[in-house]
Amino acid sequence: GILMDEGFKEDFLKFYEEIGNPPDESCRWSVDRIDNDSGYIKGNIRWATESQQAQNKGKSVNNSSGVTGVSFYWSGIGNQTTYVTAAWNDNGCKSKRFSVKKYGLLPAFKEAVIYREKKIVTLNNNGAEYSEKHGK
Repeated sequence: GILMDEGFKEDFLKFYEEIGNPPDESCRWSVDRIDNDSGYIKGNIRWATESQQAQNKGKSVNNSSGVTGVSFYWSGIGNQTTYVTAAWNDNGCKSKRFSVKKYGLLPAFKEAVIYREKKIVTLNNNGAEYSEKHGK
C-alpha cells in the first residue's frame, strides 16, 4: 500500500541514482521515507540508521493506549503488577515504567505520556531526529 515511483519500479538504476551508496560502513543502514505520508518517490528517500527509522515512524496499528511509545504492561511474575511504560529510542530502546499500584491507572498513564514527551524534546534538542509526524 506504499506508493513507489514508477521510474524506480521500472529501472533500479534510477532508484540507485537517487539514493546512492550508504553513507559509510560504521553502522547498518536502510532506506527510509522522509515523510511517511508519501511514498518511495524522488526527494523523499534517504539512508537512515535504525535509530532514525525508529524516530520517524507512525503509530503502530497494535497501539492500544492511543499514544505512541506508551503501552500497558502486566508483570505476571511475583507481585503481578500492571505498569504503564514510556518508551523512546536513544541509540537503543529505553523505557521507564510507572506502577498502576503506586499511581493509579490514569495518573500512571499521564505520567508516562508526559515523561516520554519530555524525553523526545530533550533528544531533539541534542540532535535526535524525531519527526513532527512521529506517532501520528
